[in-house]
Amino acid sequence: MNNIKNKNKNKINFMFDIMLYSLIVIAVFCFDIYLPHLPYLTEYFQTDRLIMNLSVSVSPFISAIIGLFYGRFSDKHGRKITVVCALSFLVVGSIVCSLSDNIELFLLGRIIQSFGTGGIINTCFVIMADVLSGICYAKALATASILFPVSFAIAPNFGAFLEKYFGWQSNFIFVGILSFMALLLYVFHFKETMVHADKKTDKDDSIWFILKSFLKDKVFLMRSIVHTLPLSMPIMFSITNAYLFIKEFGMSASEYAGYQTIPVAVSIVSTFVYRKVISTISFEKSYIIGCIGNAIFFCALIVSIFSRFQNYIVLTIIHCLLYISSVFLYSSSATQMFDSMKEHKGVGVSILALIRNLCLTAAILLAAFIYNKTAYPLYIASLILSLLLFYFSTRLIFFNNGEK
Repeated sequence: MNNIKNKNKNKINFMFDIMLYSLIVIAVFCFDIYLPHLPYLTEYFQTDRLIMNLSVSVSPFISAIIGLFYGRFSDKHGRKITVVCALSFLVVGSIVCSLSDNIELFLLGRIIQSFGTGGIINTCFVIMADVLSGICYAKALATASILFPVSFAIAPNFGAFLEKYFGWQSNFIFVGILSFMALLLYVFHFKETMVHADKKTDKDDSIWFILKSFLKDKVFLMRSIVHTLPLSMPIMFSITNAYLFIKEFGMSASEYAGYQTIPVAVSIVSTFVYRKVISTISFEKSYIIGCIGNAIFFCALIVSIFSRFQNYIVLTIIHCLLYISSVFLYSSSATQMFDSMKEHKGVGVSILALIRNLCLTAAILLAAFIYNKTAYPLYIASLILSLLLFYFSTRLIFFNNGEK
């Protein structure tokens, strides 16, 4: 983060990056390290698939709600204490999950974990907004975006390895250890990024007034949707593929996790391309590139539906097409959003997270609800979401043209 000023700048910046991006890795590991074990845990806890998927969807849902209060809390008291509190919840929640012998206790542990992830992800992006803006922020956000798919790919593979040798409980013990190490790092080494003059007091606008003002902003809502939809559709694919690849195609948890690394590799490449070209193109052109990629994904869905293609190769290819240019949409829309926030950054980022996490929750529950042992419901749902994404992306293109 080259905007941070310090006598030992390179060392401080490196440590700052490590501490900041570690929050993303921990949050993603907390979310999906146990995805390959969903079919097994469904039988282990003697529950049904919908309840088991609830253990996944509860994380973004609770994180979305609690994130609003974390945003307000960080605006009033600073970023450091917010991260410390959130990581403490993650440690406790991970312990509860690892000790669970029934689905009720497991869900309780996941809820406690969600109180942590709701704070660390939001505050991570607020900290970035404290010290960066414009193209610098877009590049930093793209770097963070690399960590999301990389962590999403590594976590299930690592989780499958741990489960094979140490049992499924080791997944949550590992997340708890990571969270505790990060907690110590933030307590003793993190320096506050929000200046004292920016802190809000109890006399400032209430969180509900701020929430209302953001939700009345049509441009903010459009950018939120364009940011959220490219992140929601991959979750639907990951959840559905877990059951299709393991239950219907006869793969092991490790084989499923391995195939999920292929679309992630595509995402990493597209993110590096985005970082390379964003300095030389406008956000308008970035949206156009995103729309072209979305159109290719849409056409692939149409062909798959009418050709009745359904196997792990086709699913993996379509999953890859989803990642081709999505970073051009969700990174650019988020950057424009944060640059437009003159105050209440913590709450603003939390409102975006609220919208994003509610959509993620809906995507997870939808994937469970429409699942019928085939990929066709997933194709149709993705088709509808792709149309919505194209509509709002083009609206933003026209809006940016109007600003000029």
